[in-house]
Amino acid sequence: MKTLFTQSDARFVLSLALEIATDQAAQAGVELESATGSAIYDDVIESTLAKFAPTVTMDEFYCLLSRPDVLH
Repeated sequence: MKTLFTQSDARFVLSLALEIATDQAAQAGVELESATGSAIYDDVIESTLAKFAPTVTMDEFYCLLSRPDVLH
């Protein structure tokens, strides 16, 4: 059974991922908006989600960000 994961939780994970990805992109000397920066951001989102909500898939995560439902 999956744990309760709300849209608020998803936004929190996304904000953490943005902070981490921004730092990693800066350390790599790339813009976050570049292809390399985007790849860094995607990887960080996946790893951050895996730490905080390992039972939530990426599809569920993005779907939840687009609507205010709760995943069970």
